[in-house]
Amino acid sequence: MSTMIDVYISGSESDCYGILGVDTLADDEAVKKQYKKLALLLHPDKTRLNGAEGAFKLVLDAWSLLSDKAKRVSYDHQKRKKKEKKSEPEPPPAAAAAAATREDHPKRRFKKTEKRARQEEAGKAK
Repeated sequence: MSTMIDVYISGSESDCYGILGVDTLADDEAVKKQYKKLALLLHPDKTRLNGAEGAFKLVLDAWSLLSDKAKRVSYDHQKRKKKEKKSEPEPPPAAAAAAATREDHPKRRFKKTEKRARQEEAGKAK
């Protein structure tokens, strides 16, 4: 039962390695061994638990992807790209950054206060 839950959790994250319960650096033999173990545990003819058939399908899909060298390399590449994309901080929008720079610049603040002070003095003088 716990194996089935682990498969579903990894399946919701679209993690083929997690579905099979192997490390990303696992060799083909380790992946094959783990697939056979899970297939025997979750096969619908052997297990009558609710959800076993869905878990078996997830295991089968993960196996078909990881057992094919070309598909596995492509999957690893896409996974690395997603991981890199998540780790990069998003830059602030250009317009907001430019506006903040213009308004908050110390020289601009000084010029505005200086201009207001001159206008007030001129108003008093009239």
